[in-house]
Amino acid sequence: MYRISSTNAFFHGEKFDSLAAAKKRADQLVAKGVIADVVSDADRETFRAVYTPATCEAGRAIRGTYTR
Repeated sequence: MYRISSTNAFFHGEKFDSLAAAKKRADQLVAKGVIADVVSDADRETFRAVYTPATCEAGRAIRGTYTR
């Protein structure tokens, strides 16, 4: 399961079954000026940042595993 992590509450939490679909959506959001990353839920307690669009003005997400 992949989801969008964004500072914009409207888009934050959108879920996708495939990484390709999540990446496409993140690219669309960043083109509109929204900060967005794709994260992968490892389990209920942890997630991993897996993709940040290259044109994201906020920079790149730091890869790693994070606890909620």
